Amino acid sequence: MSEQRIQQEIRLAISKGNCRVFRNNTGTLRDQHGRPVTFGLCKGSADLIGWRTITVTPEMVGQQVAVFLSIEVKTATGRLRPEQQQWLDAVQAAGGIADVVRSVEDAQRLTTGDQGGIVSESPAMAAPNAPNQMKISTALQELIKELEASDQRLRDEVDGLIKTADQIIDRLNKITSDEE
Repeated sequence: MSEQRIQQEIRLAISKGNCRVFRNNTGTLRDQHGRPVTFGLCKGSADLIGWRTITVTPEMVGQQVAVFLSIEVKTATGRLRPEQQQWLDAVQAAGGIADVVRSVEDAQRLTTGDQGGIVSESPAMAAPNAPNQMKISTALQELIKELEASDQRLRDEVDGLIKTADQIIDRLNKITSDEE
């Protein structure tokens, strides 16, 4: 099966629901005046780009975010050029989802978060974002715990102040009633 056919099948299969992918043609052509016009993201950028909408967990405020998606499509024997690998590495390092896929099934696994079986040219691409996501999730959980602890300390402090104020009011009332 040709790379073009694999790309078309992938676009049709995964551009439903929470994913949107688009063909990213790159290159240079001459305009009517003979001037070169470059098109596409950049040399080496992936064949299919887009996003996967992810619902952020309640611990992460409960909003949705669009995560940049970069899919480089290759045949079973196709190989990445160095600039293509650099592109995938850059997208992944920036928190996007990026990898090489060789079939619709590979693309579906990449876009649904199930990384098992993806053929990846780079070990760093085997599980996109996992270390960063874990760090962010852990940091957010720690921050939430700190805020909850601070909130509880403030509540305890306010409760103590209210008790002290109540005691002062009781004493003042007692002094006032003794004087009458």
